[in-house]
Amino acid sequence: MRPLLLFLAVVLAFFAILKFYPAGQEGEVVGAAPNGQAGFLERPAGATLPARPAAQSSAGPARSLPDPRSEAPSNGASGPASSAPTWLDDFEGVAQAGPEEIELARAMVHERCAALEERIERLGAALSEDRGRAILAFGRAYRGDLAGARTVAQGIRGALPELDERFLRAQMEGTRPPLRPVSALAHGPLALAMSMLAAEQLVLDDLAAKGWPQAVTGLSDLLLAELDAPWQPSRARVLDWAQRLNEAQERHRWNPRGAWPHAEVVVERGDSLSSVLARYRREHPNRRISSGLVAHVNGIQGDLIHPGDVLRVPTEEVSVRVDIDLRMLFVLMGDEVAAAWECAVGAAGQETIPGRYAAGAFEKDPWHFPKGQAPVPFGDPQNPLGSRWIAWWDADGTENNLSLGFHGTNQANTVGTAASRGCVRLHNADVELLYALLPRFAPILVE
Repeated sequence: MRPLLLFLAVVLAFFAILKFYPAGQEGEVVGAAPNGQAGFLERPAGATLPARPAAQSSAGPARSLPDPRSEAPSNGASGPASSAPTWLDDFEGVAQAGPEEIELARAMVHERCAALEERIERLGAALSEDRGRAILAFGRAYRGDLAGARTVAQGIRGALPELDERFLRAQMEGTRPPLRPVSALAHGPLALAMSMLAAEQLVLDDLAAKGWPQAVTGLSDLLLAELDAPWQPSRARVLDWAQRLNEAQERHRWNPRGAWPHAEVVVERGDSLSSVLARYRREHPNRRISSGLVAHVNGIQGDLIHPGDVLRVPTEEVSVRVDIDLRMLFVLMGDEVAAAWECAVGAAGQETIPGRYAAGAFEKDPWHFPKGQAPVPFGDPQNPLGSRWIAWWDADGTENNLSLGFHGTNQANTVGTAASRGCVRLHNADVELLYALLPRFAPILVE
């Protein structure tokens, strides 16, 4: 009897221990906080937290968007290559988000984290309490209220998605870790928003320090991330980033001594710029390059070169991307935006046709050939084409009968509006530079 009583006593003691000293559950961190969990600020910065899936909105998943930053473009494609940092390879899968979460992310980027508390409250159950606190704390830290951020973060008791934690800690600690915008498709719109705001802070630091290569990389990333985000892009934000990028590129991409990818060619006796490029093309038959681009990046006026000159030839493919809704044109070299300009697009009833094209015929001082009317020479007030014309052919380089293209304008006030007959109008200075930069058959994406 005595051994049986002893056995029963041991069993009762075991269950008593389980009742009063529960083990930590998945998604919790057991510690010394009053409720048995360590708060966000008590966790070591390098702690690994179990990930919690993002809460689903009752409105269903976000619209499914292809992520053009996820893969390097195939030969001839105009989409930008992936720019995600290598440590993001550990995070896989497709993030789901409802329209409320997308709207919160949009507001974070476009309004720079203003009025976040009210927006988070409106989300309700679509966002977990801990994640709502993390976003609010991030916003307060981003806007300089570190004391307010710490107060909010103290209430975080559960696990956060890994990226949320990294972005929040970086803001609260005032660090600027190198980071490029992440994929909304893989990591969700809130992670994208935080990464864009963090990247913009880095850009401002780089511009202040005259770190032009880093600044243009950051500005290019911001522009492309905004174009590919699951929200409607902000024209005001894009124009701001575009202006900063164009100014920085004058000191980087268009600087003959800038740190951009290139090959070097030595000018020989009797060479012209055209013969130098012909020799380069024979050695690199798969590269499309225009003599105007080589002249521009080397600061060459006209065709004036001398034996022994060392010319730098850009090695990245040039392509163009047009966003019809934003009324913006982006020149890309590789996966970096080299220039960003306002443009005019098709008016109502004559909308610009989205699609993939190739740069076809190039004309200086073009004549205008309106259907059923007499041709209009260059310089005539009735000729709307400005100083250059670049036709859009099919993506395979075949001429078509669409009569669409890039051109200048004699109505500068229409640039930035929907005013054309389907073509993309640019200021004459911009179309003249585009004319110089683009090689024939350069890829064009209109969307």
